[in-house]
Amino acid sequence: MPMLLIAMVVAVFAFSLYVFLTTENTVIVVNEAVSEPKEVVVTGSEQIKPEVEQPAQNPRIRILETGVGFLNVRESGSTQARQVGRVLPGEVYEYTQLQNNWYKIVHPDFPNAWVSGQYVEVVDRSSDLMGGE
Repeated sequence: MPMLLIAMVVAVFAFSLYVFLTTENTVIVVNEAVSEPKEVVVTGSEQIKPEVEQPAQNPRIRILETGVGFLNVRESGSTQARQVGRVLPGEVYEYTQLQNNWYKIVHPDFPNAWVSGQYVEVVDRSSDLMGGE
């Protein structure tokens, strides 16, 4: 009797494996507007790829040499605004605003970070395709 049970389990497993390996992927879609399920066959070449919207990239600037080795970061676009930090020549930052030759940069430490346009150059983003700055 136990041998018969083992033989039946092996037979069911073998049949299931055969069905799995010989049929295409089948997806059953249940739609509330339809009273019966609809069967859809998806082959390997028709895989559905979700459309992922790429986030817009901000333009970038590179900090130029200032003569003192750094550029002050200010709370707003003015020499009268409070200094909140410094950036170094050669560093590249995205910017979100340009007002009166002051750039509001995206800086990890300063939420309101403005630098003078006198000491920056706009960096062409087309170099991103080549993996450069």
